[in-house]
This record gives sequence, structure tokens and C-alpha cells, in this order.
Amino acid sequence: MRNGASWEKKEAHCTEEDPPEYGDCWDHVILDAVTKLVVAVVIGKWTKENCLALFREFVLRLKPGHLPRLITGDGWGPYLEAISAAFGYFPPPRSRERPGGRASQPRPIPPPRMVVMFVEKIRKGSRVVEVKSKVAAGAAEQAAQFLAASPVSTKANTAFIERYNATDRHLNAGKARSTYEFSKEKVFHDAISWWCGTYYNFCWAHRSLREEMAPKRFRPRRPAMAAGLTDHIWTVLEWVTYPTLQSVPIVLPH
Repeated sequence: MRNGASWEKKEAHCTEEDPPEYGDCWDHVILDAVTKLVVAVVIGKWTKENCLALFREFVLRLKPGHLPRLITGDGWGPYLEAISAAFGYFPPPRSRERPGGRASQPRPIPPPRMVVMFVEKIRKGSRVVEVKSKVAAGAAEQAAQFLAASPVSTKANTAFIERYNATDRHLNAGKARSTYEFSKEKVFHDAISWWCGTYYNFCWAHRSLREEMAPKRFRPRRPAMAAGLTDHIWTVLEWVTYPTLQSVPIVLPH
């Protein structure tokens, strides 16, 4: 899913003389619906290249060989191609039936064990009146099994990523819509976007993740705790002082 914003100036005010990076930009985000962890983010224009980059980053965040069973999204065009490029395989090429026909160029397709579902919202004016979902890859029976076993939702939807986008907008004034608080420089827009995403993963209290330790007594958890990346709630001080580049001892030759 994507979370929109602008930098330098609003898209409607851009001219042909402006650099191509000016105007509307998007946070392309992948979120785990169970742990609410923001797994991958790519910041930039609404392009196929950024969509492909998002899923390449997604693969790097997973354990080697891990394959997501169910991926849902809003059905934007490049999604299926990006998912196929990240996780798919190349089927054997098929030659044309007529003699001398050239074999078609193979394209990757999602693996059989993966289900991809897209959600479409039907609007009447500014209101959503109906939500439809379809299986874009995989078997419909398998999709039904995955949804029935899901601990968070029995229907394909985009509610979890939309909830994160709303939280992100509260944390980052540069993403507020219909205001002049939009980001004025890309470097700061990127920096605060990463700051908010990491803060959300490690420091933000997520009500749906709390664990009941005793009657009416709960243990708060953050998405990073639910995903097993840490065993405690990080303070902002702990997070901003954590070294991003770990030091390694250097052994000099005698």
C-alpha cells in the first residue's frame, strides 16, 4: 500500500522546469498484519520501479527461504509483477503451434503455495459502499483456508496498512493532507519518514498487541516485540542512541 505526501511543492504547482522528484511522493509500505510490524518501506514516486524495489527489500527482511503464504493489496498494476519477480519462478517456455514459431519469452509467476488477493473499494461520492476482493494468484480454496486460519481477519482487506498510514500521518506533520505543512526538502522528508517507521516498530504502544497476564492486567507490546526482534519496549533515548553501525575490532598486522 502507499501513503501519499508532497515535497518541495504541491503537485498542482509543479512546472516543466521543476526537477522530476518535486511534487507528490509515496511511502510504499509492506506490513505484517499479525505483528503490525512495518517490514519494508520505499519512499518515492508512484512508479513500477519503486514497487519492484519494495519487494526486493521485502525479500531481504525475510528469513532465507521463507515464503509468505498470503499477500493482500489494493490491486495496483505493478504489484503482481513485483511479487512474481521477488518470489516467483520461470515456467518452461511454450513454442508457438505453427512450424517455425518462436518460443515466447518466459516471465516469472508466483509460486503455487502463495496466494495473492487484491481488494477493490466501490465508492459512491466520497463514501465506500462496497468492498470486493479477488484472488489474483493461487487457488481460491487455498485462499479460503488461509483466511479461515488467520488470527486477525477472516476477510481480505487493507485495513491494517490503512491504520498504520493514519498513525504515520499523526506522527509526521509533513504528510498531513490539504495543508502547507508538506516536506520542503527530500532529505528531511526521507529522514522523518524512517524515524516515524522505526519509532512505530519499537516504541509505539499498539493496543491490539497487548497480552493478558492476569484478569484485567495486560502487558503492552510493540510490533518489534510481537515479531520477536526485541524483548522489551524501547525508550526514545534508547532508540536514538543505538548504534546503527556496529563496531568491529580491527586487528592490525604485526
